[in-house]
Amino acid sequence: MEHRLIAMKIGVNDLQAATDFYVSVLDMQPGGHYDDYCEWALLSPSSPITSLIIYDTVRGKLAHRPMGTSWLVFAVDDVRVVSDRFRAAGVKHVGEPIPAPDFGVTYVITEDPFGNIIELTEPLG
Repeated sequence: MEHRLIAMKIGVNDLQAATDFYVSVLDMQPGGHYDDYCEWALLSPSSPITSLIIYDTVRGKLAHRPMGTSWLVFAVDDVRVVSDRFRAAGVKHVGEPIPAPDFGVTYVITEDPFGNIIELTEPLG
């Protein structure tokens, strides 16, 4: 049996602001809005079978879940370019890109506007 990750869910307090953020800084594409769960599915252009589902922590069936408690790791082509997008969006960064030769990547750790930790990784090359 094959196993693969198909989705991640994170809590936010503003669905539209979160959608705008992930579309503008990580080039994700909205997949759909589900009123009964107050969720958006954001699809990665490079991996359309994997989605990031953001849910409203204020309204809806998942309102009792905490927000800002997830750690997401995104593989990107250039951590510096994507880091600049995060800065332009007003996001607080934790440090500059750090080479990690033992893992074969350069990475940056930051967060989204809702307190979710975001790790950006780029293959060392």
